[in-house]
Amino acid sequence: MKTTITLSVPIINLLVLSNLWITASACPENSSDSEIRRKRYESWLKEYARKYGNKDQWEVHFEIYRRSTTLKNYAYKLTDNKFADLTNVEFRCMYLGYRPMLHLQTGFMYQKHGDLPKSIDWRRRGAVTHIKDQGHVGSCWAFSEVEGIKKIKTGKLVSLSEQQLIDCDRLGRMKHDTKDKDGTCGIATEAGYPVKH
Repeated sequence: MKTTITLSVPIINLLVLSNLWITASACPENSSDSEIRRKRYESWLKEYARKYGNKDQWEVHFEIYRRSTTLKNYAYKLTDNKFADLTNVEFRCMYLGYRPMLHLQTGFMYQKHGDLPKSIDWRRRGAVTHIKDQGHVGSCWAFSEVEGIKKIKTGKLVSLSEQQLIDCDRLGRMKHDTKDKDGTCGIATEAGYPVKH
């Protein structure tokens, strides 16, 4: 018994085009594209002052960079910024901030004093500065707390230096960020200790 399958011309064309597209997308970059991307990565490494200890590390991070910067059909645009060659683990460790151990308490330590609002938007009251990037230090608590408290207490909003925290403490620990070697506290202003680019 012989079976005959009849396909229309549009269906055959669709199958051929699909096969060509799958084959083309599975092929690695051609050598000139690969060389251009490697040169672009070398330039990117210089721009972001990245160095890797050996060729294997370089290749691993280059592959991450290549995948991160390869054109995809996203509704948003990807670019080769400072995150372009980080693994997911590296990104989480460096940029998702300090995670203190939880100390569970029972009860509330302050007594209720009058009626309090359900929420307060300190942005509307002018107690929040512009968005800052303290890198992987995880010291955003310092800005949100100290700048806001100063505004609430004095009526004056002062932008503090994230660069000082980056230079002084790379771990983002609350115990150490604002203390000098002699144990005194202090945070410089952003104007007096500007961000290094």
